[in-house]
Amino acid sequence: MILTNTLACAIVLIFGASGVLNTLALPKARELAAETGFSVAAYRRIGVLQLAGVAGVALGPAVPALGGLAGVGLLLLLAGAVVVHLRKGHPGCQDRARRRVRRACRLIPRGPVRLKRRGSSPHLHGWAAPAGSP
Repeated sequence: MILTNTLACAIVLIFGASGVLNTLALPKARELAAETGFSVAAYRRIGVLQLAGVAGVALGPAVPALGGLAGVGLLLLLAGAVVVHLRKGHPGCQDRARRRVRRACRLIPRGPVRLKRRGSSPHLHGWAAPAGSP
């Protein structure tokens, strides 16, 4: 529970600061909008979405479904940011992205349950089929 609250606080602080920066269209936000090819109005809308995600994460302990949906929304915003940076070809971004995707794929657990590669049996290795199943 402590870790969850700590992560939620970190998310609220980071995305909250970014959301306020973008929503108020402060000079740094205007510079970033021009650099990425967005209008200031579009950057403001992104800021509003960030603040909505912050509100959802902050209310997450009271309404878990809302917190989960807000987290997914913020992840989608981050995925969109990665796409924008890759398309704009920022220096070193593509190489770093490839390395990070490879690392993330290595972290995906490869548990003991694997489908057979050969043969027509749909059963899983190391697992017996339930009694009475075809």
